Amino acid sequence: MAFGSSLDVFARLIQDLGDSMHQVIKQQNDKVDDAEDQILAGHLHNQGSRLGQIRRLLARLRRHLLANRQALHQALPNITRWSTQDLSELQQAIGHLESGIQDLELVQERTRLLQEEIAGRMSEATNRNLYILSIVTVTLLPINLITGIFGMNTGGLPWGQNDPSGFWWVITLMVIAVAVALKILHRKRIL
Repeated sequence: MAFGSSLDVFARLIQDLGDSMHQVIKQQNDKVDDAEDQILAGHLHNQGSRLGQIRRLLARLRRHLLANRQALHQALPNITRWSTQDLSELQQAIGHLESGIQDLELVQERTRLLQEEIAGRMSEATNRNLYILSIVTVTLLPINLITGIFGMNTGGLPWGQNDPSGFWWVITLMVIAVAVALKILHRKRIL
């Protein structure tokens, strides 16, 4: 391929840079598509780390592309002053590079949204597990209370031979403690 001037070579370099960036962005977009399919199917294992790697790569590429775009926009007025050639190819190459930046930002946004989806689904799973755990805890609470009462070292326990009033004193203190705790929770508007 023959170039007419150094400006044509420069425009071709910018075009090739844009092409290679578009190719990398397309590959990352395909990986995001695969990760999205896996996430929507409920397979969350390792998807967050894969998306994190993609986001880091895209962030690095974005920094490079934005620096190149800024440098080209600063250089373009100077090029128009010293060059009498048609700059349409160079402007098209810069536009191609800018479209790559826009595509990159879209893929970045998708990865962020997918990571939020993963976090939301994991939060739902955690809430579901905590709900089940609280049901099991409440179900086993009477058993714990009964074994705790019969495990006390006080007199007056049923089928025991010591002071008959000890058991009722402990039960009274337990009821008072529960009432005070409920009152405190009610005042603080927790319950």
